[in-house]
Amino acid sequence: MADSLASLKVLIGVDDSDSARAAVSHVLRVFPGPDRPRLTLVHVLVQKIPPHMEFIDPSMVWDGAGLPTALQTETAEQVARDKQVAAARVREIFRDLDGGRWPEERLTVIVVEGGFTRAAIAEVLTYQARETGADVVVVGRTHHGALHDALIKSTGQRLVQACKATAAWVVGAARQAV
Repeated sequence: MADSLASLKVLIGVDDSDSARAAVSHVLRVFPGPDRPRLTLVHVLVQKIPPHMEFIDPSMVWDGAGLPTALQTETAEQVARDKQVAAARVREIFRDLDGGRWPEERLTVIVVEGGFTRAAIAEVLTYQARETGADVVVVGRTHHGALHDALIKSTGQRLVQACKATAAWVVGAARQAV
């Protein structure tokens, strides 16, 4: 069993939400022993469209097509800064929940640009799962409401549909008593 756990690759979608914290906590409870799987924490950076570009096709911002050179550089620099901040925050969230017990050599943090919509996060996580060879993908479940779930679906619902070859765990955050 130790060999199978040590060879297991688990990808966790992490942002600053309670449901993402619940997903991380769930993985920490499931794998408490010394032979732990390799974890990849993925944060999908959802960039905002700059106000002065609101009528430009969003794909142009990412690949820089047709943008003035100064704006291409400014956008790339902002994305790089945002990725650094997000990576530090993801690591901080994980270490707060883990208490520094997870072996550093078994932990990877990846921050990727996900576009301009949160609806694409499941597809980005699915791609990252394929690229990293993840055996299990874990995300938190946030309840958005029936209309949202019917029209857009949650990240977890979309992930279960998109991630065909990988097990997907969708973990709900514990509800706080008010």
